Amino acid sequence: MKKWIGLTMIIAMLGVIIGCGDSKNDNAAPSSAASGASPEGNQPKVKLTIAHLMVEEGARVWVADMISNFTAKYPNVEVEEIAANSDKYNTMLKTKIASDDAPDIMLLTNLNDANRDYLDGGFVLDLTDQPFMNNVNSIERQYIDGKLYALPFDMNANGVIYNKDVFEKAGITEVPRTYGAFKETLEKLKQAGFDGMAAGFKENYYVTGDIGADWRAGALSVNPDWITQLQDRTLRFENDDQMRGILERLNDRFAYAQSDPFGTDANSALSLVATGKAGILQHGSFMVDAIKKINPEVRLGFFPFPWSEEKAKNNLPLGSGIGGLAVYKDSPNKEWALKFLEQVATKEMGESLQNNKGGLSLIKDVSLPENPTFQEIIGYRDNGEVFDYTGIRTNFSTEYNNALAQKTVEFLMDSKRDVDAALKKLDSEFDRIAKTSGK
Repeated sequence: MKKWIGLTMIIAMLGVIIGCGDSKNDNAAPSSAASGASPEGNQPKVKLTIAHLMVEEGARVWVADMISNFTAKYPNVEVEEIAANSDKYNTMLKTKIASDDAPDIMLLTNLNDANRDYLDGGFVLDLTDQPFMNNVNSIERQYIDGKLYALPFDMNANGVIYNKDVFEKAGITEVPRTYGAFKETLEKLKQAGFDGMAAGFKENYYVTGDIGADWRAGALSVNPDWITQLQDRTLRFENDDQMRGILERLNDRFAYAQSDPFGTDANSALSLVATGKAGILQHGSFMVDAIKKINPEVRLGFFPFPWSEEKAKNNLPLGSGIGGLAVYKDSPNKEWALKFLEQVATKEMGESLQNNKGGLSLIKDVSLPENPTFQEIIGYRDNGEVFDYTGIRTNFSTEYNNALAQKTVEFLMDSKRDVDAALKKLDSEFDRIAKTSGK
């Protein structure tokens, strides 16, 4: 069994695991399956497991579509999902790896940063020579140290999702493209009787998703190494104008949040926008479909978070992480896992992603989605108003990310909202984590 630093404590947290699977089936796929031929009826039964953090309804429909298509083609294979939200996913996944119960396929969306420890630990299979990787647009941007380790399948935008009907009722005729105009928009929503901002701050991933729309548009466009430098402690929060601005802007818009933001989970926050009680939320474009699943009739728009008073700086962050679906290196079912990824990289599954999960597929020959919200996102791209973050570290590692979320919530819960004090607390916590991890 491979060792992982700190996993003794993690194993004790097995209660957070969602959908724990049975032990592996040791039957690898025959050579005929690896070469593309369908297995015959006498093939042994195989159980393939896939772990992911796509808990939004549309994403789960897409995963179910992939599984049903695969098992129809290969009836001797059973595919089991292991799903957890992003707050619990890494704990679950690392626990299963340490327990010799690793899934065959793992969703690792940021192998160059937040998920790098899976690569460094030797848990990820090299996919460089797999022919299906050539089905991905701009695959040349996915290399890490000259190799490919995961199949990327979509790209996302980060910014502001808004309810168009709410904007119209509030007399807002155009989206704000400067920070001053953004604050005016929130005030108009308030005066019209709406919550300006839907805040699901009960969950860490929603907190960092909210402020992440700011740092992707602002801090990373100014300094692409911003996250790396904060984690390796060559940059300190108390000396960083970017984080200071992020907290100040968060404080501004938090005044327009619904009541009990710290008791509101992500789904409840999405419902506020879906049902027209709140005007906006800040997060990734993958939330669009989740909102539409709550209310299929809702009309949604999308615009870049305008962190600056200069419109030219307020571009839409659009790109993909360096990662995607990876195969566990020691999986007894590697060939079957590769066949599954081969199917994910087809045009059919790319179209299914856009129709069900909601997003922009990276698979070649897939037409652009007709969804009006994504047409708006594409419009920013076509107008040259995007910041392409592909290849840039956009996420903090799990422990740092959780610390950032917790200290951000503490900042908001303190009536003083002392930015200087909050920055010092962040430095103290990041110093502690760096020291504990030996960095």
